[in-house]
Amino acid sequence: MSELQEATGSGASGSVSQQLAVLRGQGIVAADRHGTTIIYRVADDASFELPDVARRLHSSRLTSTVDLPRLVEDEAGAGRGPAS
Repeated sequence: MSELQEATGSGASGSVSQQLAVLRGQGIVAADRHGTTIIYRVADDASFELPDVARRLHSSRLTSTVDLPRLVEDEAGAGRGPAS
């Protein structure tokens, strides 16, 4: 836990401990005890796929948002009809 506190800049060990307890309770992390040391690990390697999936979803939404002004222009142009 001390390494997690250091890495995250969290000063209070209670908050890190509480978060780990929640993650452990949900089966997201697992804990292995070695004497007085507890080693936490991600319980399911599929969890590592989440950032990639989120990135792909965000990227596809961003692409459609970037195309939105062009689509609005195309719609506006199509509504004008033939030039007289």
